[in-house]
Amino acid sequence: MKNHIRNFSKNIGARETKTIYYLILFLSSFAVSTISATYVLFLLSQGLDLLQVNLVNVAFMVGIFIFEIPTGAYADNFGRRKSVIISTILIIVAFTTYFLSSTLWMFILAETIAAIAWTFRSGALDAWLIDSLKENNFQGEVDKIFSHAAIIGQSASLLGGLIGAYIGVVSLRLPLGFAAIVSLFTLAIVYFFMREGKTLKVPINFISGLNQMKKMSKEGIIYGVKHKVILWLIFANVLALFAFQPLNMYWSPRLNVLAGDQIWVMGWVWVGISLAMMGGAFIVKHLFNKAVSYASSLVIMSLVLAVPIFFGATSEIFAVVLSSFLIYEVGRGMMGPIQSSYLNKHIESSHRATVLSFHSMIGRVGAVGGLIILGWVGKNHSIQFSWAIAGILLLFLVPIFLRVAYHEKKLVETSLKDPELILR
Repeated sequence: MKNHIRNFSKNIGARETKTIYYLILFLSSFAVSTISATYVLFLLSQGLDLLQVNLVNVAFMVGIFIFEIPTGAYADNFGRRKSVIISTILIIVAFTTYFLSSTLWMFILAETIAAIAWTFRSGALDAWLIDSLKENNFQGEVDKIFSHAAIIGQSASLLGGLIGAYIGVVSLRLPLGFAAIVSLFTLAIVYFFMREGKTLKVPINFISGLNQMKKMSKEGIIYGVKHKVILWLIFANVLALFAFQPLNMYWSPRLNVLAGDQIWVMGWVWVGISLAMMGGAFIVKHLFNKAVSYASSLVIMSLVLAVPIFFGATSEIFAVVLSSFLIYEVGRGMMGPIQSSYLNKHIESSHRATVLSFHSMIGRVGAVGGLIILGWVGKNHSIQFSWAIAGILLLFLVPIFLRVAYHEKKLVETSLKDPELILR
């Protein structure tokens, strides 16, 4: 045990890339997850209805849509480290605003700030990791690192959600303040230990920087649209995020009613969700070790997402709904590392943060649609009906990923002279 602690300390002192990446990821996930089990319940306790809760999250998705590309270009031009620092400062402001607020419009303001914070980190942290590994000739570890990162993130999420739920028993507002405090520790780690790589461009002035950001944004979007594998993965992400919204937003009010209004039980449900997503990451690691193709892995993931939701949508028994929902969360745990590895192996380093931001930005269009449309269904019909629709939509991921496999095969056949484009 002492050796592990000593080695960890040495890695921190040496600013070892993977260790810093894992630590930032752990603290960030821990902070966000402290509100995960109680967030929707908090908004409902402030007098919002189901649709208004979703509209608060629409502000988040719209904010991401607007700021993803320019902040991604900022990271590519001015530095990944600066981008992550700005992100962490803004998330502290967002949590603090939430903690002090009690009205719909203030919640929307807090959510907008959180969205900008998300966009400054989206793509930048992963791009920093991959470029740093490339500099040190460790790029072949990317698959394993993303798989490990998913497990670490879910471990932090498990712990944070459980602690947040027990804090929420005292007051549903307190987890928001606790999240802000944890984010301060994250800021310290980023500021003192995250080191910029050598691949960044020569510093430029503000005006030329804006012009360069505009140029790279355009190039990044064109790159993503013309690359058929990336384009179809973007289509899949739009559909998935549309379908995820009633499941992500309404699990706590639905399960809390079935459990007899026990807030602390939601903390243990969150533990189950985190373990399920960790299980999904372990499955992905196993699939990678067995050299299962990305497309096949994504088809398997789609079925794990879609099928159990039908059972959860048709039952009023707590154990059945919970079990079905947790199996769905296994699928969500699979999705992150597969998509991250798949996308990054197709993106050039010079456009990495921008293209990843573009992928995330377009996905938010689907999320906004899901929040509004399926939020309306949940309010005017039932949460169960919105879940059933989500399950049907998730089944359509299968033909999309088969299309991805088709374009991947064509890419390999026509690009044998460029090894960077050859996947499994």
